[in-house]
Amino acid sequence: MEKLIIDFEKRVEDNNISNSSVTLRNYIKYYIDNIDKVKNAESTVFTHTAMVKMIPNDVLETRLSELKSSQLQLMYTELSNKYKQNTIKFLHQVLNTILNYAVSDNVIQDNVNKLCAVKGYSNGKKYYLSPEEIIKFLEFLKSSKENG
Repeated sequence: MEKLIIDFEKRVEDNNISNSSVTLRNYIKYYIDNIDKVKNAESTVFTHTAMVKMIPNDVLETRLSELKSSQLQLMYTELSNKYKQNTIKFLHQVLNTILNYAVSDNVIQDNVNKLCAVKGYSNGKKYYLSPEEIIKFLEFLKSSKENG
């Protein structure tokens, strides 16, 4: 892993690219090609690649050093009109992992994605009360209030 980071830093230096000019798109590509493929199964890498394709171009072209949590939060909000909430939550998790690596690589100081609030839906089964159960429940609450 350390060798991958050293190789990446060397490529950055060789191309006269400063850490401040690395875009989100470039870092995601680096992460998937050099870290994700080493640490994860092919199916996981495929899923991560598909997830990051959801990110709009204007966000992908943002320099990591200029990426803002408000920009990401707006992206998640806009994507929620197109995708299910659990999909948005998974994208948030994938992007969080990638940006955590960017922090550990000293490309950025902080992971701004951590400041974004994205909630997934619970997959629990819904249970509906019958009218009789509702009446019994309300009677219980009423008697509890009067006795307590």
